[in-house]
Amino acid sequence: MKYYLRICTLIVISLTLVNCQHKNDSTLSRNLSQYIENDIKTIQLSRKGFEKIIKFTKPYTTISAIDLTQDDKIAVFEGWKNFLDYIVVLDNLYQTYETYKSFNYPKSIKSQLNQIQYAAFLTQYRYAMEYIFLMDKNKIFHEILNEEIPEFNLPKNMYSNIKFRFLNVIIAANFIKLNTLNSYSKNNNPQLHSIMQADIQYIWDTAKLKGPLETAKNGIQITHDSLKKFFLPIKRNTLIIGKIKVNRFGSYLIGENQKNEIKNLIKPGDIFLTRREWHISNLGIPGFWSHVSLYIGTPKQRELIFNSNNKIRSWVKSKGELSGNFESLLKKDFPDMYKKSISNDKNPFTFIESYDPGVSLTQLSFSANADSLGILRPNTNPLTKAIAIYKAFYYLGRPYDFDFNFLTDTTLVCTELVSKAYEKTNKSQGLKLPIKLVLGKPVVVPNDIVKMFNDEMNSKTPQFSFIAFYDGDERLNTAQKSNVTLFKESWKRPKWHIIVKGTKFE
Repeated sequence: MKYYLRICTLIVISLTLVNCQHKNDSTLSRNLSQYIENDIKTIQLSRKGFEKIIKFTKPYTTISAIDLTQDDKIAVFEGWKNFLDYIVVLDNLYQTYETYKSFNYPKSIKSQLNQIQYAAFLTQYRYAMEYIFLMDKNKIFHEILNEEIPEFNLPKNMYSNIKFRFLNVIIAANFIKLNTLNSYSKNNNPQLHSIMQADIQYIWDTAKLKGPLETAKNGIQITHDSLKKFFLPIKRNTLIIGKIKVNRFGSYLIGENQKNEIKNLIKPGDIFLTRREWHISNLGIPGFWSHVSLYIGTPKQRELIFNSNNKIRSWVKSKGELSGNFESLLKKDFPDMYKKSISNDKNPFTFIESYDPGVSLTQLSFSANADSLGILRPNTNPLTKAIAIYKAFYYLGRPYDFDFNFLTDTTLVCTELVSKAYEKTNKSQGLKLPIKLVLGKPVVVPNDIVKMFNDEMNSKTPQFSFIAFYDGDERLNTAQKSNVTLFKESWKRPKWHIIVKGTKFE
């Protein structure tokens, strides 16, 4: 049976084997070990994501229908949307490796590919069963999770559809087939093998107790919900699963000419918001915009703006740099990182951002590698921007925060870096960025920064000014420079905007 969710593989395609679909076998072979390493990491991150969702959701399943509040429903629904994200990622991974079965590889390589594919299948199957059985403890969630999700362009009855997919004899038969094939394969990765065995045992144990009964009950429920077809309607088009082929892998819609244009627009303290259609980093982050970075500028740019400012010079002296020179302060307090930041004249390190593996100095050639990009300038005084850049240097080297925990400074996610850099103090004017709960944890979501910009745009004291918007268009295979009107509305775009806006299918 063709699974309707395979259409969703357009969302967050990680830069793994799929990036090379149009390359020859020899190119793929040379990079195979890196692809496999990345895909194992994707599986591990997906497992952690599923576990967090289940742990977060579990307490709500014991609440009675009478006591269940609207906030409780919203929280569970947030977890449900994140659950679908991980289903999508693993769908993509499984289908990618299915494609590569046709390549003429030695048995040893095919054995590795088979192990990755089976691991993706097991992770998805195991945690889908666990999530479904958890949610079915409270029947009210059957109604809640079957509600339409306009943000994702998903129709009603999605939960029933998921249940049918993961609780039926077809997927069970696929599990038995893959399990049999895997038993004859070489154990290529002990770490992966260990978690696969745990998933296999869980599936066998669960199937003995619930599998057949739940499958039968699910069939009755599906009939009751009148689900007749497995496809995902997108606006006026109905795109059936298994017929999708994306015409762009591993490249970005913003070109070199646009990067050169951007270089002349930006100033130290500016904030970049980016959308990369093919990145695993979109996973678990609500909304269209998925990443932010801080432009720190070049030493020459900073000197022009900061060194003539008396308030900045006084603040620098208070930090122990008696010259009052901001550059000298950075050099004194962060010698290694400062040295790196000026190590490449042709392509200088002019950004600080947090991404896996952590808070890093980056270059425009990296930070502007995106499909859509927005630039906002904080409406703060120069001292606030200088302090923000200083703080960003302070956080360099901290690991990436996979737990999205804003309460700690030991690890940081992208918005956390910007939020802490621009935090209000007795010296810094600061920014007040919107905080929301994602799986019960307070975070600043990149998409909400654009929403805030839209809400404040006509107020007396907006926190940001618009600088530029480069809007990616898959149909034209490029990004077009757009205007503030479209940018301020971009936060409303569905997370799966690429499907709605248009991609070539065949």
